[in-house]
Amino acid sequence: MTISHAAAISGPAARSLKALVLAAGLSLVPSAYAASSNTNPAYQCHRVAVLAPDGTPISGIEDLAVDQRRQRLILSAYDRFAVQNALRHGEDPPQGNLYVTDIASLVKGAPDEIEARVLVTRGMEDVILHPHGIGLYDDGEIQRLAVVNRLADRHDHSAADLLLLEFMGDGLVLAGRARGDAYCRANDVTLIGPDTAIFTFDQTRCGAWGVWLERIIQPRRSGLRLTRFGQDGQVETKTLVSDAAFANGVALDKTTDTLLMTASRDGQIRHYPLQALLSGETDFAAVEVDGGPDNISVTGQGDISLTAHPVPFDLFLYMNGLGELPGSRVLLRRAGQDDFIMIDPDAEELPGAATSAVFLGERVVVSSAWDEGLGLCVPDGPQADGDRK
Repeated sequence: MTISHAAAISGPAARSLKALVLAAGLSLVPSAYAASSNTNPAYQCHRVAVLAPDGTPISGIEDLAVDQRRQRLILSAYDRFAVQNALRHGEDPPQGNLYVTDIASLVKGAPDEIEARVLVTRGMEDVILHPHGIGLYDDGEIQRLAVVNRLADRHDHSAADLLLLEFMGDGLVLAGRARGDAYCRANDVTLIGPDTAIFTFDQTRCGAWGVWLERIIQPRRSGLRLTRFGQDGQVETKTLVSDAAFANGVALDKTTDTLLMTASRDGQIRHYPLQALLSGETDFAAVEVDGGPDNISVTGQGDISLTAHPVPFDLFLYMNGLGELPGSRVLLRRAGQDDFIMIDPDAEELPGAATSAVFLGERVVVSSAWDEGLGLCVPDGPQADGDRK
């Protein structure tokens, strides 16, 4: 079931004019949104179980990245509740993993289950993997993956490191690791170069009490940081933006050289011209979102996909043992179109509280940090035989 909604350009009054001037000419930022059922197909969605090599269902697939070179989907997964319960009882938390599954298994037919393989990591013997947001870089020669890795800390299980991994053979090798307070609230990440990452930090405090205080007060102090990994193991980090309420997802649209960032508690998708941002300009164009946006992805053609929590407070209650797992919302916009469409099905058709969505040709794959498996959404109607790559 698909419901199309309109969204309108908006932003802080003092910045809106300049932001729109900066965004002029970018197909990414239209002058208005008016969803049309005549130009946007409906989608039919169903659940797909994802099985680990031992046959057990994989739960908590936080984020997704499309590896076009190897025609596979990279899955970032760990069971948040299992980690929290282990830490609460003084036990070693279970490991998460980076997995891969062949794209062909998802774009051919309508599978009820697929198999996933562990993406082997080397040089990380002292790292317990709890991978959160991930970002893939591939310039045709160098291929790297940035990973926000949540730490197993009983005082603050959302603290994180930022890992830079390089593809080698059938696995990944650690190429860089950034630690410290600048990364403690890292959430999602994108690579704008082989050694340069931009990541969101959703809050500013480190440690459980500070995190909870900010969740209550909800200050507009989160945003974007840039990290450069040096060959000598040194890292350089600086803050680019710090005026958002719970900055969450981030992605680079290479077709327009624009950085996209979601601000969950502002209900916005922000559009930053990348070169201006790197030069210190923080003006942006913003699109209002119905709900709290989470991760955002952009294809090589400029197609945008993101998830949003319809009522963010419902997810907050569920995270704290109250209420049911809330439903999911997915927003899609094809390059060259002036509108988003919304996939807003019943809860059982998609993983609950979805956190990531990516295009695989004409299909859409959806995952959730709070539920098992994936959702696979297929256009409802005649499809071209060849999916877009």
